[in-house]
Amino acid sequence: MMNFGLIVSIYDEIDETTETIKTFKENQFPIIVIQSDPNNPKKIINSNSVNYYELFSDFAGSKDQYVQERIDTKGSTTPLKTWSTPKDIIK
Repeated sequence: MMNFGLIVSIYDEIDETTETIKTFKENQFPIIVIQSDPNNPKKIINSNSVNYYELFSDFAGSKDQYVQERIDTKGSTTPLKTWSTPKDIIK
């Protein structure tokens, strides 16, 4: 027998993620959500709706910066700040 679960990493895609969580809950799969802080309380997942939830700081800085980085890196979903060393970020 195979065991399934769901691990989701999101920014502010609350509607899509909530629907996905609902589908997986109907099938009683464990759900883990890792979210970058979207700096908008309305875009935070309800941590009680999943088995494990962790909120991290916003590496991208803002939604506009996130979108621009995706354009600049031709679709990469890893913020450029995560590729920098701390001394490169701290000015």
